[in-house]
Amino acid sequence: MFLFYSKHSHYYKIICFINFIPQSPHPPLIDDAICKQNLRCWGERHIINAELLCSPHIEKITSYNHKWTSKTKLTRFGWGDNNTFLTYYGDGIQFQNEYGTWQNYTYSCDYDPETKTVLFVHGWPGKIKLR
Repeated sequence: MFLFYSKHSHYYKIICFINFIPQSPHPPLIDDAICKQNLRCWGERHIINAELLCSPHIEKITSYNHKWTSKTKLTRFGWGDNNTFLTYYGDGIQFQNEYGTWQNYTYSCDYDPETKTVLFVHGWPGKIKLR
């Protein structure tokens, strides 16, 4: 599980962004074939691109206004079907309902790192419940 809540979160986030931009002149430290076998490695490697591509789709879950409540939009991830894609999760958004009341939402985004595409986005009322 990957969270940006450490004291040095901005520093680490910037390092990730620099290392994992697709056109970056500096290759990642771990080869993709090896990294892909480890959920943490593969998920962390693609979280920045996933956040950039998933965010516009998450904002369109409902037809009402939205506001982000967290700078870090994707806070958890897991494997999708047969480890062929990643599913990222977050709960840092609120949507207005038809009466103008703001409601917290949890969302998931299925992201394919190989093709750099968003496969599916789903949202539901409430926050992520930690065990």
